[in-house]
Amino acid sequence: MKNVGQQMSSGALSGLTSTMVLQPFDLLKTRLQQGDSAYHRNMSVFRTARDVLESNGMLGLWRGTAPSLLRNVPGVALYMTGLTQLRSLMASSHYFTVPTTTPTRTNTTHAGSVLPKLTNTGNLLAGATTRVGVGFLLNPLTVLKARFESNMYTYQSISGALVSIVRSGPTELLRGVTAASMRDAPYAGIFVVFYEGFKRNASLIFAPTSNTQSSIVHSASAASQAH
Repeated sequence: MKNVGQQMSSGALSGLTSTMVLQPFDLLKTRLQQGDSAYHRNMSVFRTARDVLESNGMLGLWRGTAPSLLRNVPGVALYMTGLTQLRSLMASSHYFTVPTTTPTRTNTTHAGSVLPKLTNTGNLLAGATTRVGVGFLLNPLTVLKARFESNMYTYQSISGALVSIVRSGPTELLRGVTAASMRDAPYAGIFVVFYEGFKRNASLIFAPTSNTQSSIVHSASAASQAH
């Protein structure tokens, strides 16, 4: 359980930054997916953005930011920490560990990863398990976030909305969790497999020797897997 505090704080900062920057796109995605009428089903992303701007101004694109932060900041923190800790635990089993005979350059330079080296099966299971576990735990906040981004609900406060969802019972608290798990499990597992593979091969080709170069390799590896 090494560096849990650092992992949690790094994940939280990442969740905070990405949520603030990408919230308008998340809102537009929610509006397009709700498809509650023939009018909405025929909307394009640009027309949806225009309607939001005309109705609520520029700040309308950041509607739902507060519940998004409430969901994503702890969500990313828990995911990154859980993934690292689970992979460290799995590394103690020879079923998931990549055998090594001598230290590699990626283990002894700035390019090294804090994550242990696992087989593709280990990476797949670690990514899928962690993502589904965190998603299940935070699903009530995911429901809250989606409802605030939608224009189908008129909640006056986050606390009032959360109380309303809780009062509706377990069914409402876990609404959509099965579909989300079916989406997240394969995506997260495959992401970790290809992220580690891309990063390993890129490090061999470019052999980064500084923190800056290592960060570029890691960022490029993650971006190459984004969907």
